[in-house]
Amino acid sequence: MVELDCVEAMTGNEDKELFTDKGETFYGFANSLPQLAWIADPDGYIYWFNQRWYDYTGTTLEEMQGSGWIKVHHPDHIDRVLNKYKEYWAAGTIWEDTFPLRSKNGEYRWFLSRAMPHTNSEGKILRWYGSNTDITEQLKTQEQLVQAKEAAEAAEKAKSEFLANMSHEIRSPMNSVIGYADLLTAASIDKSTRLEYAQRIVSNGSHLLNILNDILDLTKMDHGKLHIETTQFSLKSLMSDVCHSMKVLAAQKSINLEFDYPAGTPKVFISDPLRLRQIVVNLVGNAIKFTATGFVRMEVEYLGNQKELQISVVDTGLGLSHESRQMLFEPFTQVDSAVNRNFSGSGLGLHLSQRLAQHLGGEITIPWSELGKGSRFTLTLRDMEPGKSLKIPLKPLQISDSSDQPYELPDDLKILVAEDSLENQRLIRIYLETVSEKLEFASNGKEALEKVQSQEFDVVLMDIMMPTMDGIEATKTLRELGFTMPIIAFTAHVMKEEVDEIFKAGCDGYIPKPIAKAHLLEAMSQTIRRLSSEK
Repeated sequence: MVELDCVEAMTGNEDKELFTDKGETFYGFANSLPQLAWIADPDGYIYWFNQRWYDYTGTTLEEMQGSGWIKVHHPDHIDRVLNKYKEYWAAGTIWEDTFPLRSKNGEYRWFLSRAMPHTNSEGKILRWYGSNTDITEQLKTQEQLVQAKEAAEAAEKAKSEFLANMSHEIRSPMNSVIGYADLLTAASIDKSTRLEYAQRIVSNGSHLLNILNDILDLTKMDHGKLHIETTQFSLKSLMSDVCHSMKVLAAQKSINLEFDYPAGTPKVFISDPLRLRQIVVNLVGNAIKFTATGFVRMEVEYLGNQKELQISVVDTGLGLSHESRQMLFEPFTQVDSAVNRNFSGSGLGLHLSQRLAQHLGGEITIPWSELGKGSRFTLTLRDMEPGKSLKIPLKPLQISDSSDQPYELPDDLKILVAEDSLENQRLIRIYLETVSEKLEFASNGKEALEKVQSQEFDVVLMDIMMPTMDGIEATKTLRELGFTMPIIAFTAHVMKEEVDEIFKAGCDGYIPKPIAKAHLLEAMSQTIRRLSSEK
């Protein structure tokens, strides 16, 4: 073999054994290895490489012999490798290192290189046998595991911080609810103070409900169960309604809330007005929260050629640093916990709003923000088609919470309430005792069925989530048994698919929890009036 002859010419008598028949078998074996193999003399002069080395590097023995292997080493690692190489060679101990080697196509891959001395009976080093094993994929996997571990630890830390913040955000209004409710029991307080305490309970209870709704929306998005409506709506009416409802909050801080809807801008669009309103309310509420003086302005612009709708909220508030803007929409993250401690809020609003914007085919950006001067948040929705003119502007149903609100309810209604919570039963009894003296209660769907089969009722109020038999199954069974009177559901589930299931079961209406007296009486009035007109 030419290669063997060349190698033999470069070695001394002590290497003659390598080139016997037994030696040729050794070389044949070495050439079949997937590793890059090589042999060096006692001084570290490499005089043989296996075929795998040449296949990978695209070199020849003449190029590689001696220190020629440096040509395929990464220049950033050569000095380190040479120093370690010399140290171990001098000591005659097993050498091991990792470094990148260049392939014939110019790609660098990482190898684990290992060499061990071969000695004679007297301990004299005759040669070194070395191999390089490609560990690129193992290193990638190891790096991915490290990154995954770091990401998991960061996520766990962020969630822990989020839960601590959420605990604070829930406990603070809950403390007010419990505290003011306790104060209401005092006999010495006057009527105006009692009314103030009651209003504070309602306000803090509403804040708690908003936090829970945000958490539920995020959970639905994470599980792919968030339903997006596509319907015509009046954008101008929606924006006017947001402005009107948020002016009270702005007035409490002596901030001007402004609204600009340029002439010529289409008034009607096609999208999900509920989710769009949710985003705008979050942006406006956030702007008011972080603005001490000045104004908050809502602006609308429609780029017809691009079918792009832009809704901006501009404020003269705290402003944001560039770093803060980068992480503002991240989940479980607060931009500046020291600042946020001075303001209420769960920290979910902007993240939730961004997620909702993406579901609507858009995004929220911050085109301008300056510390101490304010910010501009812009919701951009793409492929927004103007709708047709609406004959009747879409407005939310206005229901008064006043106890003297008149409701069109028949006299002597006999009402069955299926509700497993005793506290809710007591509350509903207080709500309804002013309109009916004929109230019956059932603690589950099975008990409700038994009562309907033994008595006559004019209306059934059915909680959906109950033990033994839930409201859906109970309603279906009642309809199968021929019960034709109104059934109105109580439910904490108000997404479209869940409401569809309620009506499919046979309910005539539904009331979202938590239940307000005005909503309950109005829902009963509307449902009974509608069903009566259909007969």
